[in-house]
Amino acid sequence: MNRTKVNRIAVIGLLVAIATIGVIPTFAQDTVSHLITVSANSVRVRFGPDTGYAILGYVHQGERYALLGRDTTGFWAQIEYRGMTGWVNWNFIQETDMLKTQPITEVIGGRVQPDILHIRLTPRYDADLLGNLPRGEIVDLIGRDDGSEWVKVQTNSGMTGWVAQQYLNIGSEAYFLRIPLLSRVPGVGSNFNPQ
Repeated sequence: MNRTKVNRIAVIGLLVAIATIGVIPTFAQDTVSHLITVSANSVRVRFGPDTGYAILGYVHQGERYALLGRDTTGFWAQIEYRGMTGWVNWNFIQETDMLKTQPITEVIGGRVQPDILHIRLTPRYDADLLGNLPRGEIVDLIGRDDGSEWVKVQTNSGMTGWVAQQYLNIGSEAYFLRIPLLSRVPGVGSNFNPQ
């Protein structure tokens, strides 16, 4: 027998021995612990965490998928679906106790409406100016003040700051309220100067 064939047989034998005694490599254990099982006959997978998002496909009872995270409401699970990410309603998943330990992976975006929108250090019209955002730019919405007048944003370049909510196209009020509420910010709305 040549040496290559002997090496192949040895590797195959080792793999069979590992499988027989139940030793699972660490990376496989981590993957297995984050799988969820579909509990309903047919469940829609959506592009985002809401029934308003388009349908990406369907998952079926008993199928298992990698759990990637959850939305801010805790009603939607983000899964890996056919090489993409999709969202399924948590009511149709068996491992419901796993949800609260998952990271929030939902990103809510907004589009700048005016020609130029000032981004500020704090949520006040007289706060230091950090920069300007052009019309049409999409920003990630990472927080809001308790009065819902200001939104903390992060730009594509990584700059974070506050903008007046009224100058962003965010969508419905229900969608806006999914943006995490940050701690109470004193003086919000106390001076009016649009921009």
